[in-house]
Amino acid sequence: MTMNNTKLLAVIAFLITFLLGGVSGFMLAPVEPTEEKETSEVRDSEEDKEKLTYEEFRIKMIEDLSLTEEQQEPVFDKIKENRQTNREVVNSYRESMREELKENYNQFLNELSDILESEQLELFKEHYGRDALRRQRRN
Repeated sequence: MTMNNTKLLAVIAFLITFLLGGVSGFMLAPVEPTEEKETSEVRDSEEDKEKLTYEEFRIKMIEDLSLTEEQQEPVFDKIKENRQTNREVVNSYRESMREELKENYNQFLNELSDILESEQLELFKEHYGRDALRRQRRN
C-alpha cells in the first residue's frame, strides 16, 4: 500500500465516520412525548414571537377563526389527533432510520474488513467506530 493510498483511505474513513456520526447522532436523539396541555406552545405572529400556552392558543384560534361553539371541540379534537399522528410518524421514521443506519454501518465495516487487516479493523472500531464516537460525545 502506498502512502497516497493510505492517506486517501484515512481521509475517506474519517469522512464516512464523521458523516455517520452526525447523521446517527441527529437521528438517534431520544424523542420524549410532550404533554399537550401545559407544555404545548405555539408561536404567535412573526411580529411579537410571544409564546402562548395551550389555553391561550385555543382562545386566539377561536377568535381568529371565529369558531362557533359547535365547531370548537371538533376542531381541537382534530388538532390533537393530528399532533399525535405526527408524533407517531416521526417516531416510526426515527426507528426506521436507526435500523437503516445500523445496517449501513455494518455493511461499511464489512467493506472495510476487505481493505484493513483484522487488527486495523479492531483499532478502527475502538477509536473511530460508532460506539467510540458516542463515548467521545458524552465526554
